[in-house]
Amino acid sequence: LMISLFIASFGLAKKWKKYLAVMLIIVGMPVGAPSSILIFTIPAFILFINEEKKVSACNILYFIGFLLIYISFAFGSHWFVGYSGCSDLSFNCLIDNIVVGVMTLVLMYEGFREIINNNKIEKGLD
Repeated sequence: LMISLFIASFGLAKKWKKYLAVMLIIVGMPVGAPSSILIFTIPAFILFINEEKKVSACNILYFIGFLLIYISFAFGSHWFVGYSGCSDLSFNCLIDNIVVGVMTLVLMYEGFREIINNNKIEKGLD
């Protein structure tokens, strides 16, 4: 999944999306702690706020994803979903993993879509 995201990142046009893709690859390699996910996504969030001026469905999805990461960090690891082997699964860990997964899939889709569209334009298949 991370290799696909790396390949798709070459098709992303916006700087913040490329940065977010790299940060998701870094966070996704080992199982990321909520604090590392928070720290690595702050620069991408700042670039997102500075670069995006229009409201679209994808931008709303990214904004909600960023907010969920930051809000779940505020809850801490006090509330647990259940027991999973040797450690408890906290809500913030669960929310962070879901958000990182969704953002990864959306970035992959957008990157591959841009790569395919650019190839069609270059070949004159528009």
